[in-house]
Amino acid sequence: MDSKTQQQFNDFYRNARSQIKDNSLVEQLIVVLFLSAMAKRETSLSQELATYIQVNNFDLMQVLTITRIAPTTDPANAASWDFVHETLTGKEDHVLVYQQFIGLLYDTKNQTTDTEVFAVLLEIEASDSKTGEYVTPIGVNQLLKQLLAVQAGMTILDPTSGSAGTLLTLGADYSDTQYYAQEINLRVASLARINAFLHGIDNEHFHLITGDTLATDQIDNLKVDLAVGVPPFSLSWNTQNVENDPRFAAGMAPKSKADMAFIQHMLYHLNECGRMAVILPMGVLFRGNSELRIREQLVEANLIDAIIGLPASLFINTGIPVAIIVLDKHKATEDILFIDAAQLGDREKRGQQVLTKTAIDKITDAYQARENVAAFAQVVSNDTIVENEFNLNIPRYVDTYVNKPQVDIVATKEKLDCLAVKLAALKAENEMLYGDGYSK
Repeated sequence: MDSKTQQQFNDFYRNARSQIKDNSLVEQLIVVLFLSAMAKRETSLSQELATYIQVNNFDLMQVLTITRIAPTTDPANAASWDFVHETLTGKEDHVLVYQQFIGLLYDTKNQTTDTEVFAVLLEIEASDSKTGEYVTPIGVNQLLKQLLAVQAGMTILDPTSGSAGTLLTLGADYSDTQYYAQEINLRVASLARINAFLHGIDNEHFHLITGDTLATDQIDNLKVDLAVGVPPFSLSWNTQNVENDPRFAAGMAPKSKADMAFIQHMLYHLNECGRMAVILPMGVLFRGNSELRIREQLVEANLIDAIIGLPASLFINTGIPVAIIVLDKHKATEDILFIDAAQLGDREKRGQQVLTKTAIDKITDAYQARENVAAFAQVVSNDTIVENEFNLNIPRYVDTYVNKPQVDIVATKEKLDCLAVKLAALKAENEMLYGDGYSK
C-alpha cells in the first residue's frame, strides 16, 4: 500500500472515530473487511452475503441472520463467523460508517489488498488505543522474512502470534507452507483466523492454538523448520509448574522477565536443522544471574547465529531498544555476527520510526555476507564471547564511533594570526581613505 492510500484509510478512521465513540470500531471494520472478502468468493453463502454488502447498502439485520447460521454451513470458518456475529450485534447505528468503508475498499481496490488493509487497521488501532502489543510493524516483518529465507514446504511456528501478521508474512510466497500459531488472547486469536482467511490460507495449512505458551506446552511433539516471535517484552511469568519442563533445560528465566523462556521454548520446537528469529529488549543480551547462565549455554552449544540491533521507536507506543536474535541448530561457523542497525530508522510523524526497503536490504545483505563492515557489522568468535563473560551487548563488539579529523592547533593559530594582521592592514587603509568617522 502506498503512502497516499494509507493516508486515505487513516483519514477515514479519524473521521469515523469522531462520529462513533466506540473503542471496538477497528474490530468492526475488520469484520466488514472479512465480510467483503467473503462476499467475493464463489460459494452459495458468499453469493447470499453479497446481496446485503454493497457500496450503498449494508443490511445489518440480514448479515446477522446469515452469520448466525454460517458456522453450520461453513464449518472451516466457524470461529470467525462467531466473532463476526458477536462484533456486529447491536451496532445498528454504525451502518452508515460500514457503507462508507465498503466504498473506500472499492475505490482503492487497485491500490491495495485486503491483507494490507487489515495490517493498516491494526496499526491504526494500536496507535489510537496507546497499546501495540499485538502489532509488529510491516517493515520489521519484512526484515524477518528476508533473514529467515523461507523455502517451499516449510513449517513455521510463532508461539506469540498475535494477529499472525509476522507468521503469515514469512510464508506468503509459498502455498504449501504449514503455519503454527499460538495466542493467549481469544479476541486476538479471532483476528488471526480472519487474517489467515484474507491471505487465502485454509485450516489445513493454518493451525491455531489458544492458551498460555509458557505455562503448558500444547505442541509438545511438534518440530518445525523455522520459528519466529515477538513476545511481550520482559513479561512476568509463573515458573511454579515448569521447573522440570524439558523446554527450559538451559535454565529458568527470572519470574519478572520471561524473555529467555520464550527463546528456549522456540528453540525446543526446532528440528535438527531449524532456525529461528526472535525480537526482544536489549537487556536480555547482558543481564546477569539466570539469564547469564542461559546465554552461556547457548553460546557454548554454538546456537547463536546473529544479533541485530534495531532502531528505537519502531514499535508503536514504546521506544524500548530491541534486537533480533537469530539462532541456528546447524551452524557451520563458531562465531556470532553482530549488526548495529540502530541508525537505519526513517522517522515519520509523531516520532515513530520505520524500516525502509533500503534499510531492510542493507541489514539482509550484511547478514548474508557475514563480513566485517566498519561501524556496522562485526563477526566475533565464540572464544571472544567467552572471554567477555558471555556479554552480548552490541556496542561491545561494533564500534560505531566515527573519528573526527584532529584539529592542528598550532597551524590553526598561525592562520588566525595571519588573518589578524590582514584585518589590521585593511582597517588602516580604510582610515586613510575615509577617516575616523567611517564605521561600516
